[in-house]
Amino acid sequence: MNPYDACDRGELAELSRWRIGARPAPAWLASRPDPRQARAKLILALRRPDRGGAWGRALARYLSADLDAVYAAVYPRKAAELAATARTRGEDAYADKLQTLLVAMGHCANCGHLLADPLSLSRGIGSDCWPRIDPAWRAAIRQRRAEDPGVRAREVGRDRQLVPAEADR
Repeated sequence: MNPYDACDRGELAELSRWRIGARPAPAWLASRPDPRQARAKLILALRRPDRGGAWGRALARYLSADLDAVYAAVYPRKAAELAATARTRGEDAYADKLQTLLVAMGHCANCGHLLADPLSLSRGIGSDCWPRIDPAWRAAIRQRRAEDPGVRAREVGRDRQLVPAEADR
């Protein structure tokens, strides 16, 4: 599959402006480059505004990768900022996706820092961010943790002690 098969005209025109050496990006992608080389180019493209635009999307399609998952894995703090911006614009589904990816990778959904302690990992929010997040968000996390009977068991297994309920406050 050519990664630019799914492109519309505007995106294909934008993609054609990109060059890899002397070759246009579509020709470079059609030559079936090594996936490691394409991933390295994707990581560089993600640093650009709009996460590389058509070029980033084409590379992600070529690698059969989720662009947001790669972005969250490589640039977790920027992904957390993007999630916060999306939430303020009312794009809650997109913000939820980014925050879910961050939590799945062990990063704070609020700031993107790597989480270390079991309670923070369970909440998906670091201990520094916990007091600063929206009270409704805190309540939703408490509710989710209360409904999951395995949460307390996993915490006990990790720490060999019961985590007090007051730690959530």
